[in-house]
Amino acid sequence: MSADQPLSLREERIGFMFGRFMRDVSVVMLLLWLLGTLGIPWVYVIAGCVFILRTLSFLIHMAQVFIND
Repeated sequence: MSADQPLSLREERIGFMFGRFMRDVSVVMLLLWLLGTLGIPWVYVIAGCVFILRTLSFLIHMAQVFIND
């Protein structure tokens, strides 16, 4: 891959989806850090569920990109 060549549509979609995934994960981690000081156990359960659901969503969409392109 050369810096002179533009990205393919597949590569652009993968990069965009990964960027959105990392943004969502960083927001969850920030909220967990801010709310973790409350000492309430359900905060960690909710953050874990959101992280798992977002990860599964990311993996499903990535599989669709690889299968369809």
